[in-house]
Amino acid sequence: MALNDAGCFVEGPIGSLPEALRVAAAEDFDAAVVDINLGDEFAWPAARVLKARGIPFIFATGYAASLEAPADLSDAPRVEKPFDPKRLLSALSSA
Repeated sequence: MALNDAGCFVEGPIGSLPEALRVAAAEDFDAAVVDINLGDEFAWPAARVLKARGIPFIFATGYAASLEAPADLSDAPRVEKPFDPKRLLSALSSA
């Protein structure tokens, strides 16, 4: 995976909102990649936890750009799937 190759430690994948909330609240990260869709729920609450903790994050999504984040999260960078590994790393470094 591109993140591992770049020297990043990867926690996950995380496939449910309850797990994402637990990890976002309890773990220490330099930055996070948050998939907007976690099973049948959106990851907005987990992103809010990261934001409140001051942990930079980007959204990753397979949804069209027409899916808008809530206003309080709309400034987060976003990468569309499938994404180029270099683009992912670039977005993460600018988060």
